[in-house]
Amino acid sequence: GNVSANALIRNLEFSSNGQAYPSEDISVPIRVLGCSSQSDDKHPPENALPGSLGFWQSAQGDKNPWIEFKTDDVSFKKFGSSIVDIVEVRDRPDCCHEMFQNVEVRVSNSSFESGVSCGTQSYSGNNEYIYRCVFLVCQVIFECFPFRYNCPRGTTGDHIIVKKHDALTKGSSSVFNCGQVRCWRRRRV
Repeated sequence: GNVSANALIRNLEFSSNGQAYPSEDISVPIRVLGCSSQSDDKHPPENALPGSLGFWQSAQGDKNPWIEFKTDDVSFKKFGSSIVDIVEVRDRPDCCHEMFQNVEVRVSNSSFESGVSCGTQSYSGNNEYIYRCVFLVCQVIFECFPFRYNCPRGTTGDHIIVKKHDALTKGSSSVFNCGQVRCWRRRRV
């Protein structure tokens, strides 16, 4: 698509449908806190962190598989909790996108049940190419649909929980594949 040189210089990410990930969004560092299960040693929960080329995979038979992250930077804290505006969950990059069903993201200070829901999403047949552009050089960095969860304004918490609901129901796969998870807060102007 047509992208101006001014936008490229700002180190933005652009999707093939023209959606920009603006520099006003400030990345919130996260680390893995735990998960409900793990399929094998090749798919550990750390594979869901930004920069990983792999993915985390839950074990077969896990009815409500989940992975939990903790925000890891005190500069984003407000009254002891991180401000979280956007959580992006990337699906497994190579296949099986139809398995991404009924995935909810919540931000909490303790548990999933006490958290603020940022929404529930499912794969619906769309794939997308993400381009990273730095100094007028663009490259494809992912070939799967990124699910962006917009949290209600003012959402705070140290725990980001990504959970697939009812994985064992008819028509749903019991495995949850989770690629990179990233969090942002918007710069307040």
